[in-house]
Amino acid sequence: MRPILFTFPLACLLSASAFAAEAGRSEATFQHNAQALHGTATFAWRDLDAVLEIDLDRDGRLSSRELAVSDRFLGEYAETLYECQQDGTALTSVNVDYHYDATSESIAFQLHYELQKPDPVNVTFQGHRDFPVGHQQHLQVLDSRGNTLSQSRIGDPQARPFFPTPQPIVAPMPQVPAVHLAQTSPKPRTIRQVNGGWIAFAIALGLGVWFIRSRSSAVSS
Repeated sequence: MRPILFTFPLACLLSASAFAAEAGRSEATFQHNAQALHGTATFAWRDLDAVLEIDLDRDGRLSSRELAVSDRFLGEYAETLYECQQDGTALTSVNVDYHYDATSESIAFQLHYELQKPDPVNVTFQGHRDFPVGHQQHLQVLDSRGNTLSQSRIGDPQARPFFPTPQPIVAPMPQVPAVHLAQTSPKPRTIRQVNGGWIAFAIALGLGVWFIRSRSSAVSS
């Protein structure tokens, strides 16, 4: 993005960029002469982060590295924030520059449009479609002498800005098939098994008695 050189007093534009940024509110001032239209639009960087996610490490602070990484995205997005028309024809040639102010925690965009004729320019804020619900912007257009040509306040003053809270990403737990273990208990012995055991015991006992008596008879003889 190329820096913008201003060729006439822009005290009103500079004052707009110096306001203390408040999340949910923004200021924009455009001023034009016969050759060009210059605009300064100032936003709290957190509003832009809600759209572009420029706070890459999500630590609540904006570093110079994060600004460098987001440079192209900021410039491209700034080109879509406003629709500027002259005699019903959109101005498409725009140069963008921006400045981050750590004190006010704001980002001020400088927009420069070349004009082919000195006719009045209509400026419309398009960014309200992207920002959180309740965002308000004060927009004014001035002539080359600083006289107000038009001004408007966009957004519902009663609405409270809403910033979605980032939610941690939790991987779903894998579904493990339920395994039902049948309760087991010792298998009861049948009556046949019980009776068979007693019969074997009785036979063994009878044989033992017979053997003892046989031995006793043999010894007596």
